[in-house]
Amino acid sequence: FGATVATWGVPLIDHLQRLTELRPRLLRISLFGATGTASQLENAPDLRQKMADALGLTATDTPWHSTREGIAEYTGWLALVTGSLGKMGEDLLLLTQSGIAEVSLGGGGSSSTMPQKSNPVLPSLLVALARQVTALNAALQGAQIHRQQRDGAAWFVEWMNLGQITMATGRALTAGVDLADNITPDPDRMLAHIDDGLGLIYAEALSFALAKSLPRPQAQAEVKALCQQVKEQATPLPDLARAKWPDIPASLFTPQTQLGEAPAQARAFAKAAKAY
Repeated sequence: FGATVATWGVPLIDHLQRLTELRPRLLRISLFGATGTASQLENAPDLRQKMADALGLTATDTPWHSTREGIAEYTGWLALVTGSLGKMGEDLLLLTQSGIAEVSLGGGGSSSTMPQKSNPVLPSLLVALARQVTALNAALQGAQIHRQQRDGAAWFVEWMNLGQITMATGRALTAGVDLADNITPDPDRMLAHIDDGLGLIYAEALSFALAKSLPRPQAQAEVKALCQQVKEQATPLPDLARAKWPDIPASLFTPQTQLGEAPAQARAFAKAAKAY
């Protein structure tokens, strides 16, 4: 589960780095007159620098009336953030659904008809907001297409959607924090779903183990045939495998030996998160 959480959190750390890189390209002053030539401004470069200093912005000698890549990059960044949070929401919707219940949300909305049910409101909200921002971001990307030096229609598109995207991202972030503070994994439930009594989840590990002494295609074919036998006879895969290949260690068929780099990934994320 720690590795799963890392897939939620590592992208968010990456987005912080992206924001640092984006900031100077976005926080630029725009003071170039009506058409971007500053024809009616005296000492325009000095005036821009002074105003930029006063506002904490970057002065630039290039007008961006009709070059909107900064705005487009910003809304693209917001779409990345909400998309990452939406992935977290999608995973939690599956992990908390009836019959799975591997994670508890620590709260939720009550069902109007089913007393036993707690609706995953915040995960659903994350997914909905991510989809909304994705759709609105498409409009903002299209707003880069400007006519000449001043395109009111393109600016209207920005004004109509930028606020909505920003608010949606802010709400998604607060919902993500609430979930991170309250979710609780259930290791016993997770283990129970892995150990279903038939052990088919270990088929890949078995095929790789056999490939050390057999050609890879043959190893895969052998394991596929054995899996079919498991389904037909309801005999656990570990039992059939060890009967056919006695040298296969029993430890191969345990969750602990199949974690791979998951623990390291979880620890690496935890270390990176603490740095912030």
